[in-house]
Amino acid sequence: MAVIEVDPVHKERIRLWLDALRSGNYCQGTGKLKYFDEGINRDRHCCLGVATDVFIQNSGESEVTLAFARESLDNDFLLPTTIGEWFGIETSDVGMGIVDPKVLAYYRDADVELIENDDDEDRIDADALRMRLRALSPIPSAEYNNTYWARVSMLNDYAGWDFHQIADALERTYL
Repeated sequence: MAVIEVDPVHKERIRLWLDALRSGNYCQGTGKLKYFDEGINRDRHCCLGVATDVFIQNSGESEVTLAFARESLDNDFLLPTTIGEWFGIETSDVGMGIVDPKVLAYYRDADVELIENDDDEDRIDADALRMRLRALSPIPSAEYNNTYWARVSMLNDYAGWDFHQIADALERTYL
């Protein structure tokens, strides 16, 4: 049983996304919706990048909207609001129900390595980053039957969930 009720049109669109995530046609990446990986000579997509690609292929939107989506796909790391709305999801970074205790443990006990910024000058304090991850950690939500919630971008980029795991959790949440 779905945690969030969505209408049949949006269920069909979400199903397209889940099918794409499970298709094996996308190489998983992190940090951006899509980028070219020279090491494998192939594009990588995060789970939200796959959603953007599904929107581009299936929405039937105007060329202006599709051009914006294509630009977002190549330059952004958050799902544009227009695309989230097409799926019936109001947030730019999709929240989803989590029932897997491994995810809760990951957020609670994350062993965070120091991360260098692009300029290679300053390092982010590991304790500060760990606190940030804890701040984003799944919490029980009474609004959604006390299901634990997390952001799919965090599961894709930091928790190491593959597309199949993300698709399964989206399915439990919306279908």
